[in-house]
Amino acid sequence: MTHTQSTVSQPTDQGLRQDIQFLGSLLGEVIREQCGEAFFNLEEEVRLKSIEANESGDLGTVKDINRLLDRCNLEQLSLLTRAFTTYFHLVNLAEHVHRARRSRAYEMDPVTNKSRGTLPDIKSELNLKPQAVNSFIGFIQNVEIVPTFTAHPTEAKRKTMLEKYQRLYQLMTEKDHHPLTPSETLQTRQQIKSEIISIWLTDEVRTHQVEVIDEVKTGLFYLNEVLYPAIGDLYEKFRYTFNDWLGENTPVPPVVKPGSWIGGDRDGHPFVTAAVTRETLVLQRKAILEHYVSELTDLISKFSISHLRKPYESAYCDRVAREIQTYSQDFPGVIAGQVRSPHEWFRTHLVLIRERIILTRDQSGQDTPLRHSYQTATALIDDLTIIRNELIQQNVRHLVTDAIDPFIYKIKVFGFHFSSLDIRQNSEVIRKGVSELLRQSGAEPTWSSLTLGERVAVLEREIGSPRPLFSPEFKFSDTTSELISTVRTIRWAKAVISPDCVENFIISMCEDESDVLALLLLFKEFGLFPLTGSGRRQLMVNIVPLFETISDLKALPSILDRLFSAKSYREAIRDRGHFQEIMLGYSDSSKDGGILASNWQLYNAQLNIRTVCDQHGVTFRLFHGRGGSIGRGGGYSSEAILAQPSGTVNGRIRITEQGEMISQKYGFREIALRTLEQVINSVIKSSFYPPGTPVPPPPAPDWIRHMDRISDLSMEAYQDLINGTDFMKVYQVYTPIDLISTLQIGSRPTRRKAGTSLKDLRAIPWVFSWMQTRLLIPGFYGVGTGLSRWINENPETGLPFLQKLYREWNYFSTFIKNIENALGKSNTRLAMEYLDLFPDKKQGEQFLSGLLNEFNLTREMILMITGENRILDHQSTLQRSIHRRNPYIDPMNRIQIRLLKQLRTLQEDDPERAQILFVLRETVNGIAAGMKNTG
Repeated sequence: MTHTQSTVSQPTDQGLRQDIQFLGSLLGEVIREQCGEAFFNLEEEVRLKSIEANESGDLGTVKDINRLLDRCNLEQLSLLTRAFTTYFHLVNLAEHVHRARRSRAYEMDPVTNKSRGTLPDIKSELNLKPQAVNSFIGFIQNVEIVPTFTAHPTEAKRKTMLEKYQRLYQLMTEKDHHPLTPSETLQTRQQIKSEIISIWLTDEVRTHQVEVIDEVKTGLFYLNEVLYPAIGDLYEKFRYTFNDWLGENTPVPPVVKPGSWIGGDRDGHPFVTAAVTRETLVLQRKAILEHYVSELTDLISKFSISHLRKPYESAYCDRVAREIQTYSQDFPGVIAGQVRSPHEWFRTHLVLIRERIILTRDQSGQDTPLRHSYQTATALIDDLTIIRNELIQQNVRHLVTDAIDPFIYKIKVFGFHFSSLDIRQNSEVIRKGVSELLRQSGAEPTWSSLTLGERVAVLEREIGSPRPLFSPEFKFSDTTSELISTVRTIRWAKAVISPDCVENFIISMCEDESDVLALLLLFKEFGLFPLTGSGRRQLMVNIVPLFETISDLKALPSILDRLFSAKSYREAIRDRGHFQEIMLGYSDSSKDGGILASNWQLYNAQLNIRTVCDQHGVTFRLFHGRGGSIGRGGGYSSEAILAQPSGTVNGRIRITEQGEMISQKYGFREIALRTLEQVINSVIKSSFYPPGTPVPPPPAPDWIRHMDRISDLSMEAYQDLINGTDFMKVYQVYTPIDLISTLQIGSRPTRRKAGTSLKDLRAIPWVFSWMQTRLLIPGFYGVGTGLSRWINENPETGLPFLQKLYREWNYFSTFIKNIENALGKSNTRLAMEYLDLFPDKKQGEQFLSGLLNEFNLTREMILMITGENRILDHQSTLQRSIHRRNPYIDPMNRIQIRLLKQLRTLQEDDPERAQILFVLRETVNGIAAGMKNTG
């Protein structure tokens, strides 16, 4: 085995190729040992012929592959799928190891340090003059970045598997970082092989339906194993950068505040109840406090400073002595420790703090806090600050900066809640709840049938009225009762768990300002908009409207204008600093109007939000509801941030991290650190303008006008497709959407309602199903037609104008690169094989012909605009990766096609269905691993 050490030279992909070869050879050994020589030879023949077919495009070779697969029984097809799936998981892991290797090598380069997007990179990028330094320090203290984990069912990997790959990553990283003796090399190889054997023998696909709490625990896996230590690494990165640049005493800001929807998102999800939300918050609190117990145990070990060797201030000793007396009955162990080590006051103090944290952890969720437990994270920080100040007085600052300050930093980030849990509910549920309340109270029996203006007037009147509407005698529907329980649970959690544990209530499918005011009325009635001692009401949770459809995005500026003009709402946000968070939905707008129209309307919406908020004196934060795939707003987060309109980021941003993107961006500690650095870097570069530096102007009016027209043309083409006769019927034949509906990778139903229309289908399975066919329709359809028709309308100036936009406008170039990504990941030759699923071949050919025509037209337009010879020529790393991956994905698609065809011929009660479904689910998992995308 060839072993490669990290070097300070510019890294190539040599290390990656060696890691893939190493892991692949071990996988081959495992397959041979576990499945026998005959199966290993079969797998190799399929693999080599797939490579040949991809290189040559020879249909005869494809037929040879299909003949091989036709001779396989179900068990062999399952093993083949498992072999290729496991290979991709190992390749994906090797890419993570290599990414960490590259970051490390870049930082070790003493000359060029070409690691773009890092914190040290900000210094050279900004190149601040001395007079601008204080301005930057003030700015950075207010930066707030909220990566928000969601349980959208796009992560096909079990928690058990995540743990195995975490161990494997550590072994590969240790092998890479440290010179090994021959015996150590052999031992490491055996450990890695053992993990691969364990992976091979573990079910890749869940055998039971996922429950919400399963998803909560998976989210906690990332928080516990990755994000918690990564935040400590981020602190050290900040400290290193600031010491070198801004001065040693520059405070390190807690710029990252993790958020979550897991256990709080109940939009179309009947299994997320108030009880589940309560359990989620308790689990998160216990988990973070357990970390604090461990941190304090480490500090107790470290702080054995003796009063005899380093005399303490008497005031500090007296304080600790008083606390020992106060807590002696509850914590007798502290007294015993003080007797054993009477001169180690810091240690005694830390033991006392730890005992109080243990008490706080153990009483999590109890309505009445136990005596001597910590009520807030701030109280814990105050106690640690007392120790910190005394250590500084004792001239041992190094212990402060290396031990106390990093711990305090983590507490500022995670509090007593770990991550702030968003509550999300559909506007229809909120309207129904308010309608029932107004009808039963007699305040307005016909509220739901009133005009918008009349509904708003009623809501304003009742929000401003001191009398309550609610009576315990009211009988509500189950849906409304659950909504009321949710509001009450939030109030309980903010009092018992942490004031920061729930900060936002998101209204999905928000259609107008009455949806926001309706929720405000429910808050007033059930405890989240209570009267204070001053006689004014205080809003305890941000109300966040989510705009998701093209029509709602277009109506957004007028909706916000009317909302901010509503007296009751202005008073509600006054004590929150006139702050408003607004969420933008990338997934449903794309499913509604196509990728180009969605992307452009989202950009336009941000321009309009800035304008309206400025007019009303409202500060705002945008929450980008982006998915993993291009068709759901995916792409590189750092590039997407830099492509936002100027003046819309302003140092604060929220972004959803969904499904497989959590494991890709936060799967491992070093990768999570790199992800956070890149996002912070982009937020700073898009928001901070030194004094005297003008803010970049908005796009030129003619740019906006032409994009409006292109957007309309593209949307027209896209909606012609999805509104076509029998589209849904043909779509359900061509794609494995019927299979995806049965997958056990998420707790949430694939449809919002029990309907069969595209509107009822969630965006995730919509994109997921196309991803499986290797034709990424949501990622490009309508783009080619929109661009080409607009060029035809402007025959002399059209193409040069688009080429100019690509060169000069960050938004447009980023969009074009994302479309290239979708085109590059598509495989039209393989997509054509899904025609085999059609009983009516002519119908299938007609359907696919239209899709391929749009694919070819989009590719032609993109190449004309970019000047490339081939798609992804300017993204050569991705281009090579796709080229290497395709031959290993293709066999799983071919297995999926033949088994889907067979499944659809079987009766529902046929016992063979269960066996076929199991293998089909394995193909879905494997294709997702190979594509590095699901939904």
